Amino acid sequence: MRLLVMMFSILSAAVIQAMTPAFRLAGESTLPLLLGIVVYYALHEEGRWVLLAGLTAGIFQDSISLMPLGYTAFCFSAGALVIRSFRDVMVIDAITTHMLLNGLLNGLTTLVLYLLLLNDGTVQVSFTWLLLKLAGAGILGMMAGPLMYRVMLAMNETLGLLQEEA
Repeated sequence: MRLLVMMFSILSAAVIQAMTPAFRLAGESTLPLLLGIVVYYALHEEGRWVLLAGLTAGIFQDSISLMPLGYTAFCFSAGALVIRSFRDVMVIDAITTHMLLNGLLNGLTTLVLYLLLLNDGTVQVSFTWLLLKLAGAGILGMMAGPLMYRVMLAMNETLGLLQEEA
């Protein structure tokens, strides 16, 4: 059941994210709904589920953004595993935690992706455009993160899939 819920969530978020237009003033960034799901799993699940969520959401993100397959999957998985390793020192249910984690991870993912693409010679962007894109990605991550967290929490509570905290 847990796998089915994860796949449904990721597929639904990918469709909504693909259908939502990019924000021009945010450097053509889109709402990071898939990243919000990855952060949710990093805060609530064990390592294998965190890694599966990061890889799956990353593959879907690469597919809808025409990115070389694996770039975003690497960034999402690495970020999720870092969050997972430090979640014991975080206030998991605080909205500021969700805003901070999603904003930082979306900004860092955007930076790493553009560094990888610049290294490959795939894209040529100006420094000011990259700064606008990073700021936009961070702000959109801060906006979408708490929303996705609450949706995922409500769905998992309704289905009885939340793990008991020790």
